[in-house]
Amino acid sequence: MDATATKEKAKGLPSPWAARRLGAAHGFPAAPSAGGGLAPAGIERRLPNRAEALWMRLRGGDRGMPPAAAAEALLAPPFAAQALLVELPDGGEACVTRAGADLVDMGFAGPGPVAPGSRADDARLGVGARMAALALAAATAGHPLHLDSDFDPDIGGPRPALLFRAVALPFAPEPGSGLAGLAVALLSWRRLLSADETAELHRELRAAIDWMGRNSR
Repeated sequence: MDATATKEKAKGLPSPWAARRLGAAHGFPAAPSAGGGLAPAGIERRLPNRAEALWMRLRGGDRGMPPAAAAEALLAPPFAAQALLVELPDGGEACVTRAGADLVDMGFAGPGPVAPGSRADDARLGVGARMAALALAAATAGHPLHLDSDFDPDIGGPRPALLFRAVALPFAPEPGSGLAGLAVALLSWRRLLSADETAELHRELRAAIDWMGRNSR
């Protein structure tokens, strides 16, 4: 028993931190995702940064876009559950052809056409629609593009309680594939505390500070 525990036992005063799992109480992700990838815990930029670093290695020495076959590396764990593949056919409409399990489970995205005229910087759109638009823009531009909710404009009204970052990574279509472009978009996110959860956390912090003040002499 350490000195702090001995002091608490002697005074008979319970600690505000006793046997409490803050993460579970406030909904912070902690377990591996059902889709086989890593749950979006920790720094929300980590997974997109890893994906972009891998894309840079896949480019090889010519510094162009990686070949279409290399996209499979970003559609496998640990990226698979949070990855979206968008393909742009020659003369056709862009379409989401693969969506990771976590994106589907969260209701962010699923296979289907990309809405014409959608823009990744339009904060009024859903997360999945913005991912698909970002992927289409990257496939057209031929270089990676990023989306970070930290830089969203204040549009007012209810907003999703999420902090997220996405990266879209383009690949070179194979000759004769019928594709004008394709890109993989990766999303990482964390759920933000609601107003009620924030107020509860503030109450706990005030109680802890008060407890420390009364028992630190």
